[in-house]
Amino acid sequence: MVAESIIVTYVIGMSTHRSLRIGWIGGITRAEGRYAEVAHRMGHAIEFHTGHVNGNGSSALWRLAGRVDVMIVLTDVNSHRGVLTAKEAARSAGIPCVLLRTCGPSRF
Repeated sequence: MVAESIIVTYVIGMSTHRSLRIGWIGGITRAEGRYAEVAHRMGHAIEFHTGHVNGNGSSALWRLAGRVDVMIVLTDVNSHRGVLTAKEAARSAGIPCVLLRTCGPSRF
């Protein structure tokens, strides 16, 4: 848990001179407001994706990777295919992809 927090802090701290757009993949939808509040306090913007890759979810994930500076993917709640799609989209977009088992708003 501490390592996950350090990783998130490191990636977000990489860009202290500018605002980052963070892509958050998976997690509890009702907590989005708290994540957005924390990101805003740190001077960053955040976009959410459910992690579902069925239907148009996969193409939405690829489009998200093209709009953000870093993707944070929760592996505990996303399917194997969802995690792989997120990693591939991030790699293709040339952005960092941080894989975390879990991460609540208090650790973000």
